[in-house]
Amino acid sequence: MVMLPVYHYRKFLETIHDEAISEYPFCGVLLYTHTNGLQQAVHESVVDRWDRLDHMTGPNFLVMAMERVWGAADIELFSPDDVFDIGQHLGVQPHQLPCLVLFAGPRRRGDTLVLNLREFLPPASEMNDADLTGLFETLSSLVAVCVPEQDVTRLGHLGRAINREWPRTSRLSV
Repeated sequence: MVMLPVYHYRKFLETIHDEAISEYPFCGVLLYTHTNGLQQAVHESVVDRWDRLDHMTGPNFLVMAMERVWGAADIELFSPDDVFDIGQHLGVQPHQLPCLVLFAGPRRRGDTLVLNLREFLPPASEMNDADLTGLFETLSSLVAVCVPEQDVTRLGHLGRAINREWPRTSRLSV
């Protein structure tokens, strides 16, 4: 499994300290509050495409999201505060939501790359089935290319690959 549901801040902390996930060269955390606008659209897209995203991200890219899947714990009990707590733990400010926080493995979570999803996805009213899937297809391909890099430089290589794929002049840039 490479898409992993986390239901609250404590579960997130348990997950990133679990030795079993140390095999992943890249980790990511999708942060959004399920409230409205683009955050709600991302939530719906992730839930609708969970299995596809799970298979697409491959063995090199663990992505965590606060979602209810496979009959797991009731996501309605989660608090937006959990999203903000996880964000704070990773150095993300509330105004940066929704975002995908990338780091090179669980032990290197202090060094992050924050992708503000407003820059990578269209407005909620224009978002369609292909948008989130396309973003993850491209990211998964870039991750696969960057895995052979040294652990300490891997995230920098991924950042440069993202900038080559989505030049700063486009809305799809970091």
